[in-house]
Amino acid sequence: MTRIVHTDGRGPILSGILALLPLMFLGFAGLGRAAAGPQGEAKAKAQIQRAVRSSQKPSEKATPTKPAPSPQEERLRDPFSIPKPVVMSGVENQASEEISHPCPGGTRCLVIGQLQLEGIVRVGSKMIAVLANPAHRAYFLHENEPLYNGTLTRITPDAVYFTEEYHDASGKVATREVVRQLAAPPGEKK
Repeated sequence: MTRIVHTDGRGPILSGILALLPLMFLGFAGLGRAAAGPQGEAKAKAQIQRAVRSSQKPSEKATPTKPAPSPQEERLRDPFSIPKPVVMSGVENQASEEISHPCPGGTRCLVIGQLQLEGIVRVGSKMIAVLANPAHRAYFLHENEPLYNGTLTRITPDAVYFTEEYHDASGKVATREVVRQLAAPPGEKK
């Protein structure tokens, strides 16, 4: 079996034409027989030649275009690109703190103004605070754990105390104590 290899780039076009020629001859043979005389054969040959010429011309639709990404491809991230910095703003903080640098994740990226106290767990003599961020992701924090804009200083059975660093109106760094209390269970009065 011989194999024809074209190095001038016309290989795919020629192979496509060669694949279509037998089909065109079979299809146009019926047209030639139906038409009477030499005029019918001439019409059939002209149609074949037009079909061959049109398949040789590059069409506008044949240019390679990038298809629209599917929803699954849009969710996928390029593993070699550097992710854009995460920007989160404080909800309750007057001088809203924003994370403007790339954050590695974890508790060091938690903004105190955005945290919500979900519960407190006692393990032996130690207490662990269960806090949730705006995305409803739970974090288990211990005393003296550093956060983005402060530290968790104290955990009691019904509240959590933070020392928050913020910029005041003059631009100086100041600190204040922020308290997050557990909500009373339904039906229970304070």
